Amino acid sequence: MTRILRGSPWNLDSVPAWRDAIDYLERKSACVLICERELPDGSWKDLLDHAASLQQRPAMIVASRSADNHLWAEVLNLGGSDVLAKPFETKEVIWSIDSAWHEWMKRCAAEAESEAVPALA
Repeated sequence: MTRILRGSPWNLDSVPAWRDAIDYLERKSACVLICERELPDGSWKDLLDHAASLQQRPAMIVASRSADNHLWAEVLNLGGSDVLAKPFETKEVIWSIDSAWHEWMKRCAAEAESEAVPALA
């Protein structure tokens, strides 16, 4: 992933486990998360659940060696953005991150707009 993103506009920070990701997200914001399907201390679903409680929920991409249709459907149905098959292919990674970032930008803009519009009684 580091090699693929070298020279791209994306900054890559990496943490080894679910708990570390939670700690990271409590300190810094992220627009896109790329999470392994299996983590040593949790799952991508745990991270997605926690991310949903953040003020600006990041878009989530799940990475897996077994990126099948079932996983892809589950990720999308639970609010994730995409599934990346491993080993990574450069074009697929860039496209997936770019799409997730655009999704995040649209969601942030829609949330800001809805907060700016007064509710009618």
